[in-house]
Amino acid sequence: MASPLRPRPRKVYHKPEKPDDQPYPHRLEIASNLYDQSLAAIENTASHWHTLHYELARRPDVQPALRMELLAAEPHLIASDNTFRDLKAVDSLRLLDAIVTETLRIYPPSAVLFRALPPDLALRPSVVTRAFRPRCESKHRPRLCIAIRMSSQSPKSGVG
Repeated sequence: MASPLRPRPRKVYHKPEKPDDQPYPHRLEIASNLYDQSLAAIENTASHWHTLHYELARRPDVQPALRMELLAAEPHLIASDNTFRDLKAVDSLRLLDAIVTETLRIYPPSAVLFRALPPDLALRPSVVTRAFRPRCESKHRPRLCIAIRMSSQSPKSGVG
């Protein structure tokens, strides 16, 4: 019988007896980091949805046209089990694409986005002017965000 003066040790979580019990070395830490990263990534989408719906509420004249576009495309977008058939069909909605793009232009999710050009920068022994183009850009196309398709698909799929 346990003594009332000494509390029994509690088992907080299962600690594997040997390292081979878990398929990955730090499974809980990896899961925790993935959860934190996905929560951090969701915030940009949530703020974009908020501003998108705010702009749609400010412009009731656009809402019927967007609704008609979504209803016309619904057989191509939604499968019988209420899932998207093909996200390429979402890209074909021109008004929705224009609304999402314009909302991103007006309310960019980036915290530091300067709308005005800074003055010329003096780096000794030369001056970097406003018309400066890096050498690598002259040989290649302009750079583009890798996740631009995913970032534009998320609000489009949430509006409908």
